[in-house]
Amino acid sequence: MSQPGSVLVGYDGSPDAKRALAWGTGYARSTGASVRVLLATGDMRLRQVTELDQDWERSRIAEVTADARAAVAAVALDDDALDIVDAGPAPALIVAADPTSVIVLGSRGHGRISGAMIGSVTQHVAAHAPCTVIVVREQSNPDAKSVVVGVDGSEECKPALEFAFEHAERESLPLTALHVLHTLSPGPPYASRFVGDRYARELGNAEPVIEEALAEDVRKHPSVDVTREIVAGSTSRVLCDASEQAALVVVGSRGRGAFRSLLLGSVSQNVLHHARCPVVIAR
Repeated sequence: MSQPGSVLVGYDGSPDAKRALAWGTGYARSTGASVRVLLATGDMRLRQVTELDQDWERSRIAEVTADARAAVAAVALDDDALDIVDAGPAPALIVAADPTSVIVLGSRGHGRISGAMIGSVTQHVAAHAPCTVIVVREQSNPDAKSVVVGVDGSEECKPALEFAFEHAERESLPLTALHVLHTLSPGPPYASRFVGDRYARELGNAEPVIEEALAEDVRKHPSVDVTREIVAGSTSRVLCDASEQAALVVVGSRGRGAFRSLLLGSVSQNVLHHARCPVVIAR
């Protein structure tokens, strides 16, 4: 992950795609990676090809292609960084990627259903890509600078920690490591002492878990200012709440307790849908 093979940016001319292009270009320059911008025109093809349909199709593809060339030039990339492929956007990105790649795309593109939280292309790529996927959306708080990473002690958490620490170090950003307890909350003052004691015991048990999970990356990246937080509740809700005041949220593709048959864990899916800042699905 330290040296990504290439940054693949999915582009379709939508506002989110433009954000993704700017974010992905900046990320590539900070890591020294090459950039490829993929414009997939396959979903612009029409099933019925009357003469009017053909005229619309040609006009639409020409319009989006011109927009893509202008967008690539605007971020100071050479014209040959743009690949135009006659395929669907999700298959094009997945086929172009390898395990060393990083895919960057917007949360929603053109053709989305009104009111949808995340586009079908983004969801498909996040689930099936062989590499880390970064989904760019507008920050809820534009002034927020912290990187938030979910920590659960699982093997799948390690790529998330590695990405989060490396990004925080490169960009000189503070990092918040969040560990979520799935337990009863301490409750109101009149709750039984047993509930309070149980919470305190589980809190104490969680502290070495987060320290052990962080130890290697803390040693590798001593300049990163790390805040450790242990919170009771739903993991996805805690991470989404934290995203309100974050520049980036980083999660593993699957966490502890995830069904091995799932391509993308439920926490990752929920964060992908509901976070209020860019999200990294680290692999």
